[in-house]
Amino acid sequence: MQVRTARLVIRPLQRADVDAMAIWQPFADPLLARYNVPDKSAEERDDWYALRTGDPARREFALEASGQVVGRISLRDMVGHGAARLGISVGAEFVNQGLGAEALSGFLDWYFGEGGFSVMALDVSASNRRAVQVYQKLGFRHVRDVYRPVGDEAAVAFLDDPRYTDLRAYFRRRDGQTEALFYEMELTSEEWQERKEVIRHG
Repeated sequence: MQVRTARLVIRPLQRADVDAMAIWQPFADPLLARYNVPDKSAEERDDWYALRTGDPARREFALEASGQVVGRISLRDMVGHGAARLGISVGAEFVNQGLGAEALSGFLDWYFGEGGFSVMALDVSASNRRAVQVYQKLGFRHVRDVYRPVGDEAAVAFLDDPRYTDLRAYFRRRDGQTEALFYEMELTSEEWQERKEVIRHG
């Protein structure tokens, strides 16, 4: 499998890609800190790669631009070729360039076409407004809200910063733990075909 877009090649993840992702710069924004690649030894990266590529319910793909790995797409919880759950990440130095939206648009064509899938699901932090907007533009619809634990007070201490005041509504305290609001979203093959036409003529 290989998908080409204007700037990207989407292909199966290779072991060397894990090393390339390990040297990505971390996100400076504390809201995005949980997307940073954990610091792992070479052996731990071996294990990480083996676990994910050896799981029949997962598929992993690299996003490559000009020979450089700039992101990753994952499919997990695969139910045959009926449905899967999407994960996507782009390195901090490559964000705000439209690469995520470009990658997803090309990937969705493969997913619902050659890939043979009928439904794609995902979950996204409600506070990650940019990502939510991208998914909505691509045609994903909101299914339900869920709250998930995100750590202790220290993990969300950045919310005390006035710059993040408007994001506090996406977090709550319950049973001594901080939880964040996530949106569950879905897109069907038929919805994607309709959305593609809107995007093409929009």
